[in-house]
Amino acid sequence: MTGIRAEFRYTADRQYQVVVSARGRTLVSEPFAKMEETGRTADSLATLLTGKTAAEISWARNPAPPWLRPGQFVRTSGIPEDEQPPEAAVVLEFLPYDGVIVNAVESGIGIYAPDELDDAARFSAEELQLLEQRKSGLRLQD
Repeated sequence: MTGIRAEFRYTADRQYQVVVSARGRTLVSEPFAKMEETGRTADSLATLLTGKTAAEISWARNPAPPWLRPGQFVRTSGIPEDEQPPEAAVVLEFLPYDGVIVNAVESGIGIYAPDELDDAARFSAEELQLLEQRKSGLRLQD
């Protein structure tokens, strides 16, 4: 199925909304908390608009989350199933469709959803020193 356009937006309270347009009509989702709900939400809205399951959705390029910026220090949420604890990281870049590339102190480069990063975290003096090294010592190339 073609002709289905989707985009997501960030709400003022740091949640997400999906906007889906098809057949000259547009639906906007209720806010939700986890980026992982984006595809499922878009598919449900497309089905409401077209009466069919959305096999293809054309996604608009999304802006960076307004509360994050390159060079900002954050704490990752960790990955419990991999027994990876939360760790200090520096934001490097933003992917066009929802990912944030960070350089974490222990695990290195990784991609996280914005809701998996704590931008209000506090850091020890040692972590701050390591984060400054990560920030100044690595730049992504275009």
